[in-house]
Amino acid sequence: MSNSIQAAVSAKPESRQKQIYRSNVRQLLSHPDSNLKPLVLVEGPYDVKFYKECLGSSDWRFKDLGGCPHVEEFLNDFVPNYGVKVCGIIDSDFMRLDHDIEIFRPDLKAPNLFVTDHHDWENWVITEPNVKAFWELRVNTTKYTYSPTLLDDVKAGIENLAWLWWYHCREVHRATVAGEVNHSGLNISGCKTEHLWGKDLKEVYDYLLSLPLPAVDTITLSLTDFKNFVLANKDVTDPKQLYRGHDLCDAIQYRIKQLAKPNPQLKKNDFANYLIEFGDKTEFHSSQLKSDLTSFLTQFQTSVRP
Repeated sequence: MSNSIQAAVSAKPESRQKQIYRSNVRQLLSHPDSNLKPLVLVEGPYDVKFYKECLGSSDWRFKDLGGCPHVEEFLNDFVPNYGVKVCGIIDSDFMRLDHDIEIFRPDLKAPNLFVTDHHDWENWVITEPNVKAFWELRVNTTKYTYSPTLLDDVKAGIENLAWLWWYHCREVHRATVAGEVNHSGLNISGCKTEHLWGKDLKEVYDYLLSLPLPAVDTITLSLTDFKNFVLANKDVTDPKQLYRGHDLCDAIQYRIKQLAKPNPQLKKNDFANYLIEFGDKTEFHSSQLKSDLTSFLTQFQTSVRP
């Protein structure tokens, strides 16, 4: 059997959801608006909200694809035919920290791919003034006084969860590169901020091991290696690269509920929605990503727009 035939036989068919994403992208790129505005592929719906708020819709169109791998794959599929009519943004996650595992080269992953300066977009706008403004908007300030250390307390409360996320993702990546596993690893998505608030490294590790594991998982995490990893990196790691924005948003809401009774009661993602609409975007507008997108838009306007 030839290599091409063998690859075709062994290739997994696309899921129905992925087929829908692909069809939607193709329709958007075939629309006349593709000559007026470049299409930006992003990971999820909150990315669409954030970048539309920051960049506006007069020069850009946006489409979420349900995850980073789809963004990279679809850019590789569509850019050869559509050029600068399409680009993509993904979270850097831990890529900028893992330079000893894989060189940070987004251009090697996909053409027209751009990556956040920090772990994700939330780390541009989660600042103490934004947390304080949200508190004053949603909490009865005549009964409860804001603590200027609230954000620092939140980061301390979920610090070991952040380290666990990095260590886990790093081990998954290392094993995948070595051909040892092709799956997402341990069920770390079950680690909620409220379950791991203020827990030490061993408690975080034990909690992870208590969760049901995927049957296909072949990764073994060592508590000793986990501790040594944290000790080796603790003094040199930028918090804005370490903390996941989703966890910070959830933990801020969790901490506010601990300290005060919000009025009205907070709902999931209330703080994230607040950041998108009212958060200070100054740091984003001075970021490398914004500069890259500005250059890309100029290239599009020069070569495509009538």
